[in-house]
Amino acid sequence: MFYRSIPMSLHKASSLSRCWFESGPHSRGESSLELEAIAAVHQLSFAVQSISVSEMLPRTPELIFVNVTTLEGQPYCLELTAKGWRVTSLRSDCMQGDFTRMELFTKYYDSLYDLMEVISPNYKQRFSEKLEQRLRLLEKVMIWWHRRLHISILRTTEAVHLTANKALALLHQMKLHLLKKLRVKCLYKCLISCPEV
Repeated sequence: MFYRSIPMSLHKASSLSRCWFESGPHSRGESSLELEAIAAVHQLSFAVQSISVSEMLPRTPELIFVNVTTLEGQPYCLELTAKGWRVTSLRSDCMQGDFTRMELFTKYYDSLYDLMEVISPNYKQRFSEKLEQRLRLLEKVMIWWHRRLHISILRTTEAVHLTANKALALLHQMKLHLLKKLRVKCLYKCLISCPEV
């Protein structure tokens, strides 16, 4: 439930699932490795031709298999355990690797991102493009917020200017009114104090 309600990065899901796995017995219906595999499927779908949790190979709380076809068209079957991710085969839904390439089938990776960088040259390019796209989107959002803030500041400034202008106009009217009253008083005093002719 915790994993479903809060989005997190694949690296964070990987480290949390392994920490949770190593901490003891599990009472949940879904294993942490399964949650990590599902997160990987969702987060890396943009950078591969296809990716899915294997429905044919065994799935236990300690072991899960993921089928990936890279952008280059090469299928792989990947294994996820508490040790991490590793390539098990150059075919989907297969656990037997090519023994002439032992270094590929024996090395474990902390995250699927690290493994993808090794097996798919185009992955880095697609990942960079996606990152660049997200940064451009972030830049647009920041520009939009900056403009919105600027407009808000301008409107506030205009409102202050309008209020100040209204206050000045009111003061000017009061001044004119007082001047008229003073003139009338002065004129009245003049008329009273002037000797009759």
